[in-house]
Amino acid sequence: MNEYMNLISKIGNEMYILLEAPLKDIEKVTDLFIVEGIKRVREGNVYVKPGYDGEYGVISIFKDNDKYGKQPQMQLF
Repeated sequence: MNEYMNLISKIGNEMYILLEAPLKDIEKVTDLFIVEGIKRVREGNVYVKPGYDGEYGVISIFKDNDKYGKQPQMQLF
């Protein structure tokens, strides 16, 4: 939550950060792990495990074998 508030206060609102803010601007205020995650989401470069029979699907930004995947993926809440 601290990093979320840091980004909002320094860059702008959440939608602007996720969709429009230049990655170079985001790099100045947060770590490269978060910048890479935003970049992948913008490009649609995510991993989708579809749901079935009442089970929810799962969308992941990083996998274990990714360069960044060795870190645990944070949750918002």
